[in-house]
This record gives sequence, C-alpha cells and structure tokens, in this order.
Amino acid sequence: MIAAGMWLFGPENPFGWRFAAALTGTLTVLLVSLIALKLFRSLPLAGAAGLLLAVDGHHLVMSRASLLDVFLTFWVLAAFGALLMDREDGRRRLATRLARAAGANGGQPTAGTLLSGPWLGVRWWRVAAGVCMGLAVGTKWSGLFFLAGFGLLTVLWDLNARRVAGVRGWISGGVIRDGIPAFLGMVPVAGTVYSATWTGWFLSDNAYFRHWAESNPSAEWGWLPDSVRSLVHYHLEAYKFHQGLSSEHPYQASAWSLAGDGPAHIVLL
Repeated sequence: MIAAGMWLFGPENPFGWRFAAALTGTLTVLLVSLIALKLFRSLPLAGAAGLLLAVDGHHLVMSRASLLDVFLTFWVLAAFGALLMDREDGRRRLATRLARAAGANGGQPTAGTLLSGPWLGVRWWRVAAGVCMGLAVGTKWSGLFFLAGFGLLTVLWDLNARRVAGVRGWISGGVIRDGIPAFLGMVPVAGTVYSATWTGWFLSDNAYFRHWAESNPSAEWGWLPDSVRSLVHYHLEAYKFHQGLSSEHPYQASAWSLAGDGPAHIVLL
C-alpha cells in the first residue's frame, strides 16, 4: 500500500511515501463511524466516534508517517466491521430458516430442528473478514491475536443467537454448525491471503533469504519446494529475532505505563 503511493507520485517524493498512510488513516475514521453506527444505531454516537478518532494525536501521527501501524488498524477494523455484518446476516438467516421450518410443520418447528438448529449456509461476510485478517497479518504478525479473538467472538455471537431463538442444543449445535464453518471461513482464507502477500517475494530473484534453501539442502524437508523452505526459514529467523529482541534504549516506554523519558512521550502528548 505504501508502494502504491510511491508508484503514483514517485519514489523520491516524500508525499508519495505518506500518501497511502494519510488516505488509510482518513478511511479508518469513516470506518469507525460506520461501525459505531452499526453498533449503536445512532448518528450522533457514530459522528462522535469518528470525530474522536479524527482528532486523536496518535492516529494523526500514524496517518502522516510511512509506518505500518495505520494499515494494521484499518484491516483489523475492516474485519470487525465485516463480522458485524455477518452477525446481522446470520441472525436473519437463522430466523428465516426457523420460520420456514415452522411453516412446514403447522406453525411450530420440529423437535429435530430445535435440537441443534439449522445450518446457515456459506457466510460470505465471514469470508470477507478472513480476507481482511489475512491482510492484517500480512501487515504485522500482531494481527494473529485479532484473528484468534475475532474467531472466538463470532462463534459466541452465533451461540447466543441460537440460545435466544429457542434452540435446545445451542452449545453443541452452535459449535458444530457455526464454530467449524467459522474456522473454515476465516483461518484458511486468512492463511491463503497472507501467503498471497508474499507474491512479490516469490517473484523476486534477490529478495531476503530468497535462495536460502538452495544452499542449505535438507534430507528431512527436501520434498518441499526450495522457495517454500526459504520462506519458512525467513519466518523462523524473524520470529527468533523478535523473541530475543530485549536490548534497552533511552527512549523506550512500556505501553502500560508512563515510566521513561524521551521522544515517545512527546509524540503521545
């Protein structure tokens, strides 16, 4: 996304570096307003939510610098918005299928239908959330925490919808009919999209660790394509680097405290 701005305005133009971040930060304000409107059904609250983000100092700073944080925020919010749409669509589908079953049985759903509830079909908004989460993780690995949390959240929403609808086996029915499809609709989709974000690395001939496997043959994993083994090695090296990243610096500041001195606090204030 940053490269798109550089392509539009030139790689030597500072505006080109920052254009995508500024545009994404602006769209994030709109996204927060739409999500608040969906949650609260109130235009004043939606406007207040967008306004508060628009004047937030940290968001302003992240929206004018060529850093990844604002892109991660955007894709996580987009995934959450898609799940909100899925929650509404899923409840509508559940009500429609239960009403259809009741109409076919003299106005009362059968005991079998209420035992676990109906299957709700392919949830395309959930698939869209999986795409957004794949792009979030492709931006920063910290998106994995949101993928896990959102996956659990959407299943809990479905469990509650079945309970309110009168489904007796709402826990088992929700886990089997909603939980498993939720996993399949989000995790593999996110994994596929994340892999696709490495397309440039695969197509490059001199990318970092691109030809590592060719000079490091493996008897155990040699059946994998060299490009895949090289990418796995890249991931392992990145993970080990961040696991051992503990060196102190004079401007560090923990997110949960105000201890410390330096530019980080000046920016936040």
